[in-house]
Amino acid sequence: MYWNRAISSYICNNRLIGGVTRDTLSQKLFRLVDSLTGEDLRRVRAIRAVGKQAQVLEFALGRYRQDTGKASEENFLPNISREHLYEICSVMLERCYTALVPEGGLAILEFLAAKDLQVLFREEFRKQEKVLLPDLTVEQQREYYYSIVVLIGRLDSRLIEEDLLEQCRESYLSLSKNKRQATLLMDLVMAPIQLKLAENKSSPGKSSAEKLDEKLVKFDAAIDRDGDDLCRFHLALAHAAYELEKGTDPSVVEGWYRKANEVVAGLTQAVHRDEAVAMQLRSADLFATRGEYGRAYERFVMLFEKLPADSPLWRDSALNLRLAEFAITIGEFEHAQKIIDERLQHLFYIFPTHRAVRAAILLALLAIFKDDPDAGLRYVELAQRFNSRRNYTFALDLQCRYLECACYVLRGEHDLVKAVISRGIQLLRTRKMSLKKDVEGHYFLILESFMKYVALGKRVKDKRIKYYSLFTSAQYGAFGKLLQFARKKLNVPLEDVL
Repeated sequence: MYWNRAISSYICNNRLIGGVTRDTLSQKLFRLVDSLTGEDLRRVRAIRAVGKQAQVLEFALGRYRQDTGKASEENFLPNISREHLYEICSVMLERCYTALVPEGGLAILEFLAAKDLQVLFREEFRKQEKVLLPDLTVEQQREYYYSIVVLIGRLDSRLIEEDLLEQCRESYLSLSKNKRQATLLMDLVMAPIQLKLAENKSSPGKSSAEKLDEKLVKFDAAIDRDGDDLCRFHLALAHAAYELEKGTDPSVVEGWYRKANEVVAGLTQAVHRDEAVAMQLRSADLFATRGEYGRAYERFVMLFEKLPADSPLWRDSALNLRLAEFAITIGEFEHAQKIIDERLQHLFYIFPTHRAVRAAILLALLAIFKDDPDAGLRYVELAQRFNSRRNYTFALDLQCRYLECACYVLRGEHDLVKAVISRGIQLLRTRKMSLKKDVEGHYFLILESFMKYVALGKRVKDKRIKYYSLFTSAQYGAFGKLLQFARKKLNVPLEDVL
């Protein structure tokens, strides 16, 4: 549906010199406009501008989610010099912020973090640091820097700037009288963020979860001596993040969320105004880890319906990705498509992120379940383009290859299915990963057994196929259903895989 425009935007974004760090002001304005949908887009369209400001705004809206190359600016805005264009775009960015977030200040940064607009987030923060902070009390400045650290943690892991994070941490500590408590709080806030950052790294030695486990022992010992409610809240979140990473029983994670929820009502920081609902959403997400996708979906929908129209949670990409996944898993395809169109589609038109890869994977799943392998392959290609270079993650690569297999199964191109399976298994082996321990490895091995059945036309004596029942159980969600889907398309009798 919007594959061609997304590919065009991707290619354009990746030919910019220096990538995301050197966007021109006009490109920043275009990225902001590209990230908008629904009511947000209507607000920007309603801005009353005259003269060259109106011309630039009309151009930005007219090229909505199209190529942002410099040539298009020169062709369509020939009467505006580059210097004047930058000046106008700077003014129009401010006017857009005013229209989108009338309260201004920290709320603008919250909006930009929710949209994963990292470059605009960084520059708006720098500006507020010079203009807004001098008028605040020391305590307000401390709260501001604390809020910035929290907001940076909400960005896609690919976009988190560790230098900026460290600078805000140091600024917070420098403004604090109780250094021990402030250090404890910052360490607790940073702990889950460091787990996110580990997605981008594959260093030898201890895993990020093992390192956090050692820190949590120290945090638990220090909390009674130095902690307040805010520290206890972040300690509970750090424990929950660690248990989720480790794959612990969901009831343990739920217990930590319950502890966080006990103190959430007392938090006064602006960034936590919707924290009670966010905690309920995190708890609802745990239903999915138990295989109860229907309950997770119903809870998410109910909680979203209770949110005020201006809540930043509506724009939270991570939460909306989960809701779309739940909808696909239980067969609510139209709702999943609506969520992607209204709340996630913008991810395809900003700098490539892990969330953009996941959104493209969800679109591929939708296409496959709707018996449209051609569209599925296009979205797999989009996901693979996003999942490249510095944005590459191994787990998402395996998911793309698995989806590619499913598309070729639908098209009846069995030779290509075998080729993708072979390359997937080889990739796992080159990473020295056990095929028996990795979920995607099992998927490839079971599909390989299916292909042997198709070739021989009879039951395959293959021990690996016995895992079919496990990996199609409820806890494996949409990817488990995809395995069932492939078996039916290949006409492999159920009794031959049980």
